[in-house]
Amino acid sequence: MTDAIDLPPPAPEHPGTVLRMEYLDPMGLSGNALAMALRVPPPRISELLRGRRGVTADTALRLGRYFGTGPELWMALQAAYDLHQVAPAVKAGITAEVPSAFGDDKATRKAHAKAIRRRLAAFTDAL
Repeated sequence: MTDAIDLPPPAPEHPGTVLRMEYLDPMGLSGNALAMALRVPPPRISELLRGRRGVTADTALRLGRYFGTGPELWMALQAAYDLHQVAPAVKAGITAEVPSAFGDDKATRKAHAKAIRRRLAAFTDAL
């Protein structure tokens, strides 16, 4: 019997990759056609699909409306991608530089995080 190997989670894909693979390709929709439907300049979508541009709040609202996903999905994809792009050394430096408001009290940190997630869920449900 072999021991299970703990693999790191896969890196988040750029939102443009998700847009192409999960929506445009299966629907047979071009970037230009999507830009026209969203009423945005074609370069905005073209650059997004190439990974050269991120999803803005305006684009998230338009994509969410068009595909019925809501804007939160697109903003979450962008945030996950952006956070993953930060080098581990930068993350470690920030951890060393910036103290936690709650010190080592993990229970308090978790309680505050849970409260914030509830507020966020209530807000996004209202959209």
